[in-house]
Amino acid sequence: MTKRPLIQKGVAELEKLFDQRRNDPQFLDNLIEELSERKTQRAQELRRRVIQARGTTAQRATLRVDIREPARESLPIVAIAPAERPAPPIPGPAAPTTRTDRPTLERPSVRNDPGSILSAWTAMEVLSPPSFRKPEDLASGDRYRIARLDKDALPWENGGEKSLPNQKLYYQVILGSIDMEAAVSVLLAVYTDSRAERPQARGEAVLATIMVDRDGRPVESEAVSISSFGWGIPVALGGKLRDLGQWSQAEKALVKGLSAKTAIADRDGNPLPLTRKTIQNAYEWLVQTIGLSAQFAKPPAFAVRSYQYFRLQDPPEAILLNSFFLDDLAAARVLVTSGKATPNLKRYLGVLKPRHRRNLMKDNEALSEALEPQKFPLGSWPGEGRHPLALLQQCAVNLGLHDLKTDGILAVNGPPGTGKTTLLRDIIAALVTKRAEILCSYDEPESAFIHSGQKLKKGKSFVHLYRLDNKIRGYEMIVASSNNKAVENVSAELPAMQAIAADAGGLRYFKTVSDALLQRETWGAVAAVLGNGKNRSDFRQTFWWDDDVGLQRYLQQASGNPQLIAEKTETGTKQRPPHIISRKTRRRIMTRRYGAGKKPASISARWRHPRKPRWPICRRPTIF
Repeated sequence: MTKRPLIQKGVAELEKLFDQRRNDPQFLDNLIEELSERKTQRAQELRRRVIQARGTTAQRATLRVDIREPARESLPIVAIAPAERPAPPIPGPAAPTTRTDRPTLERPSVRNDPGSILSAWTAMEVLSPPSFRKPEDLASGDRYRIARLDKDALPWENGGEKSLPNQKLYYQVILGSIDMEAAVSVLLAVYTDSRAERPQARGEAVLATIMVDRDGRPVESEAVSISSFGWGIPVALGGKLRDLGQWSQAEKALVKGLSAKTAIADRDGNPLPLTRKTIQNAYEWLVQTIGLSAQFAKPPAFAVRSYQYFRLQDPPEAILLNSFFLDDLAAARVLVTSGKATPNLKRYLGVLKPRHRRNLMKDNEALSEALEPQKFPLGSWPGEGRHPLALLQQCAVNLGLHDLKTDGILAVNGPPGTGKTTLLRDIIAALVTKRAEILCSYDEPESAFIHSGQKLKKGKSFVHLYRLDNKIRGYEMIVASSNNKAVENVSAELPAMQAIAADAGGLRYFKTVSDALLQRETWGAVAAVLGNGKNRSDFRQTFWWDDDVGLQRYLQQASGNPQLIAEKTETGTKQRPPHIISRKTRRRIMTRRYGAGKKPASISARWRHPRKPRWPICRRPTIF
């Protein structure tokens, strides 16, 4: 047998073999020996992972697991000294020990009450963090946004760095990370995962972040974010799975304590920039406080440059450290424990059971009721070919609009390509049509706005704030999913030119804005791709603030305040209207404000004029 049995294998093939045979000690020994002969970065990274897996395999074979001895029963709620006085010394975590016994696992009793369901769900989400393999993964793949902290000066020191045009510069200091493979391997060893194909974990999870401005000073609000995973590892290794459900309480105490460690002020109370020592002390405090073993933790090494449009006062969103379900689960748990759970939450958790179930595939009476003419909406989506919905698609639309007027949940199941998005379009069309019908019921446009009782001081006068009348609220739709791509597909598909019929040439709705948002040809701004922080920031900047296509420019023009953009040319500075205010748009605004060829005497007349019917009324008109 050759001394290097794996010499003919490429690194990609070795990675695949490692995933398949990570529990085979003899194979791991051969793999470590082979990778020791290879010098590429990818091979050395694989060697590090194999060594880690080999150590865990050896521990599992002898029932010896390297975990931390719980010094305080691994309580999830941490005690933190107030920021007003110096914090008392925090005992250092006990050195990792080798135990001959597994920790005593306190297995929670299996119960189906809402509180237990939410606690179990929270526990799973606490131990399911986002991960990264390279620092630039935290910056949408842009490695130029990564600022190393191991240089002679921190990025904001010695005058700092320049920002991008029209952008404010911030830094998100990555306050350490967690080795996902090492942590998950030990967790699986403790909880004896005996599945043939065990879940794989690669890369690192961020331990915490500190948001600072371009001068290195922590921002005023929510500067600190902490990973639930780093807190949850010691809790889970201590055998107290039930305590994982208390993350929301523990998070508040940890954020308060870490904020006190980083928000340092001078004698006059002015915040000071972070120093290398402050960052290191904050990292050490957090690791010691949560009891995270050194075998899992990696110290701070870099920060991520983040940018925010200069007109926005709030800082950019922090990097996602935790499952985005955790905040919602905490809110749901508060509602349940306080007895204020909504009917839909009770339905979702199984507290309210359906009064009856009817199978439309077999129950002809139920099918007939769902297809009653009075349940058909007045609007339908002008899709390509203008084909009607299939039978069960129309049933889903009718039942959704008729049975869910106040609350309720309707499940529509079907594999990809069976028309779920198609029926969703008709629901959108029905809601737009219904809301337009209500808008036409107002004799005065001011009636659609109710004074909120709030006002803002602007110069020597006040700007009064109004809210929408309740009659025209509740027609909005949120497309949500645990799969971001699925949501983006729906939200980006609805405004596309391909989503409407070829003969719907007059169907346009702020097309200039929509084209800029989606960077392609669209028919109108009917949906927005939101979700993550970058998408929401990009939407806000383009939809409202953009000088050429922002809606605020359009509304300023419509209110009688002409909008012009100054541009430098070879012959001097010239002014032009924004793209959203083209000559055709200006003419349309003037027509809507004053009517065609004459100026009505009052706002009421201007409102009544465009409400005159210009097309025959039909049972199911296409939306305009």
